[in-house]
Amino acid sequence: MHTSADPTDEFVPLPIIFTSCVEEVSFHGQGLSNPLFSDYCVSLARQRLTSLRRFALSSDKPDIEATTLDPILQLTQLECLDIRLPQATKVKPDFLVKAGRTLKDLSSLTVDLHFPSHEVPFGAFPPKGSTPDSNILFPNLVSVHAISRSGGKLCGCIPAFLQEKMKLVTLVVQGNISTETYFKEVLDTLETIQGLEKVEILHREGSDVLLYINSIKPFLERLNLTSFKLDVSRIQYEASDMAPLLKAAFKFGNKPTLRSLVLPNAPLYTSYCPTLNCLWHAAVSGGLQNLTVALKSVCQYKGRSWGHGPSIAEYIADWKRNRFIFPKSTLQFLRIKELKTPLSFTTRDYNDIAQLLDLMFPHLVSIRPYSDADENEPYWKDHWWFIEHLRLLYKELRMYRPGR
Repeated sequence: MHTSADPTDEFVPLPIIFTSCVEEVSFHGQGLSNPLFSDYCVSLARQRLTSLRRFALSSDKPDIEATTLDPILQLTQLECLDIRLPQATKVKPDFLVKAGRTLKDLSSLTVDLHFPSHEVPFGAFPPKGSTPDSNILFPNLVSVHAISRSGGKLCGCIPAFLQEKMKLVTLVVQGNISTETYFKEVLDTLETIQGLEKVEILHREGSDVLLYINSIKPFLERLNLTSFKLDVSRIQYEASDMAPLLKAAFKFGNKPTLRSLVLPNAPLYTSYCPTLNCLWHAAVSGGLQNLTVALKSVCQYKGRSWGHGPSIAEYIADWKRNRFIFPKSTLQFLRIKELKTPLSFTTRDYNDIAQLLDLMFPHLVSIRPYSDADENEPYWKDHWWFIEHLRLLYKELRMYRPGR
């Protein structure tokens, strides 16, 4: 439910909506700072929602009082709690400790709570394993998604008793990040968390973030991740290639764990961005199932750069000659943003790109636009939907007429 600054009218129907069969409730917006929310809404939920298992709150307003979250502690049957209040610095660190003692059935927690200077007073959180109390907080908690807003180090607002249960961490950053050591502190911490599976690096809302590829390679070199997502303004590749990231994740001798990789939709320079033949590295990276990337549908091949037609055809011929020495690609889902300018394709381009992608990714289920919001963008509605249509035809022909 979206709430306005004065949510009185919005809360009127709650006695009708809140019935014993409701299992999930979500509130977001300015109304969370209104006393009606804590005094009326949460109390009503505790009284009426006997089947409530999932509860979510989100607001970017700073005027949320410390007592606003206290009624949540009475929802003792919760199994999933999602709190995203990044500006609510009036909330005290002891809320997390109290929640750990009272919400004993909680198995999943998403937390985006922050305190002044992203630090907490000494003793506010029990040190990991230091006292019996630290071992009984959230006894059934299995999965934590923590949002860190301290740049290259893990936010001090995330207590040790939650860090050890983190499956996903989101790092919110700003500015230009170019050095290999920028994320050293956070990596040193994350490397000690055995259950960590996913990392997201997002730009702070309203900021312009440029990531250099050498600053993020250590995440794939040092952590055994199943998912790595980069949602920042721009990225600077090395020599127009995403290969260093894939080589870091699938380095020889290591059991690959990466299943999903999302790369930014805008390189620093469009002259330095992935091309069709860069997808070779994704094709031979065993285990990778999902790839989201912005690229130019041209080939840079054997030191030469070609624009259209014969270049892709030559690459197809080369792939056909060598495909049996490559491991079969496991990629199933590919999301694409086209960066070529001008945005023009010949009939042969459509055919060759479709055939090449079917050769590279024989298990591919679908190609989709970079995001669902791009479905009406010219690169998709005028071009790539047709490439995908042709690829599916090639796939069907290959599956049902293997001798052709």
